[in-house]
Amino acid sequence: MDAISRAFAESALIPHEAAAALLGVDRKTLKKEGDQRRITFAIVGARSRRYAESDVRDYVAYLKRKAETCRHEKPAPGSTSAKPRPIGNMISGAAVFDFLEQHEKRRNAKRANLSAR
Repeated sequence: MDAISRAFAESALIPHEAAAALLGVDRKTLKKEGDQRRITFAIVGARSRRYAESDVRDYVAYLKRKAETCRHEKPAPGSTSAKPRPIGNMISGAAVFDFLEQHEKRRNAKRANLSAR
């Protein structure tokens, strides 16, 4: 008897937390998968999600198919990623500029422009 059969031995539907533990995923992940209709569930009461054995088995089969598809895809020839961004400081030329001198020149140019008005 496998783990899924043992989980459903006493009940036709198992609660959300038990299904997440059985599948080895977080409760939030299972909720998201249900919201995206990858696993079917039933609402019992106001908001309680319950899962049937067939739905859990179908979801496990879906995960296996998804894993097989990813494993057998051929990689694209060459790199498909964008060129990496340069790292470090980029120097446009060989000259070294004094920052304060450049700042002072701009400030004086602005002052001259304002006084000319």
